[in-house]
Amino acid sequence: MTAVHVARKTFPAIRTNEAYQTGIFFLEVTVEALDAGGFIAIGVASLNIPKNRDYMPPEKFNAYSYSCTGEFFALGARVQGELETFKQGDNVGFLCDLVDRRIQFYLNGKLVGAIPNMASHIEYSPFVILGEGPFQVSINKVPTIAKVSLRLRTTLSCVMKSNFKKS
Repeated sequence: MTAVHVARKTFPAIRTNEAYQTGIFFLEVTVEALDAGGFIAIGVASLNIPKNRDYMPPEKFNAYSYSCTGEFFALGARVQGELETFKQGDNVGFLCDLVDRRIQFYLNGKLVGAIPNMASHIEYSPFVILGEGPFQVSINKVPTIAKVSLRLRTTLSCVMKSNFKKS
């Protein structure tokens, strides 16, 4: 799947059809095109995130994101900056753990950082905010961070089996 933004001076968001209240999931995109001064953010938000148009961060939509400017945003506020920036050709993704209520962001397969203490009782949907275009992103069918997810699931599976044997 590819998303292309051609407008200027707006911050529309696109999201997946899937929404999650529990579990662990990930998303990774390849930045196919990003002009100088352009803007992209990736993360999770409540289901009404596509209503976002005119501002960043999207404070009304319970969003947690990592932007190409090297910033983390949570619930409408910048919570960390001066992180590694991303550009055209980079793979950017996240692993969202709704069991432990945290989201970890990755750049080219390396962990950039995490935002803990995500709000509970919300259905989260993966999204990409496209601002200050034109640019293009493609969702990776087999993300590089899938290896992280598989290791995590194997670990969780072993822990669950161990706890089951104790019962």
